[in-house]
Amino acid sequence: NNNAYNNNNTYNHNVNMRYIDIDGDPSTFSSSSADLEIPNPLCYKIVYAGLYWGAVTSGPESITNVKFKGPSGGYNDVVGSVIYDAAGVPTGNSFPYACYADVTAIVTGLATNTGTYTLANVSSAQGRTDQLNPYNGTGYSAGWSLFVVYEDPTLPSKSITSFDGFSAISSAVNLNVPISGFRTVPAPSPVRAN
Repeated sequence: NNNAYNNNNTYNHNVNMRYIDIDGDPSTFSSSSADLEIPNPLCYKIVYAGLYWGAVTSGPESITNVKFKGPSGGYNDVVGSVIYDAAGVPTGNSFPYACYADVTAIVTGLATNTGTYTLANVSSAQGRTDQLNPYNGTGYSAGWSLFVVYEDPTLPSKSITSFDGFSAISSAVNLNVPISGFRTVPAPSPVRAN
């Protein structure tokens, strides 16, 4: 992001946001990686993998098209669906977006599915935000996450439910989020819920 600290530890918004590109691949931009570790590596089965990405403000590139690479193999082209897009919504000079794609088939099809995952081509605005009028103190940033559900017969039974969504929230905005669809584990497993 464009936030930095100088030698006096004072906050400075005058830094330019630029893409990080860790993969060294000239055909990609804005690449970053994270490691997936599963505690019992010899006794698991991945049953779902959801990929999420977004930015404070999109750049000129497509927000729905990214490249996704697992611990083995090369990049896969992924086209996601938009969960939220504030383009055209009056939110000052920040126009956040969030996208999602089900990448279960990609993750389960890998020769090795634990280890380093890389996502590239997450669209984000670049540059400075301190000169925007009205002033934008949020800066520019982008990110992604991989949500993985796996089965391990050595662990207690659980029922996993995920909800996809995104909303802008501020001190002036109240938001109700209705949630339903939670299920318990099937019988005869004991139900222990909090």
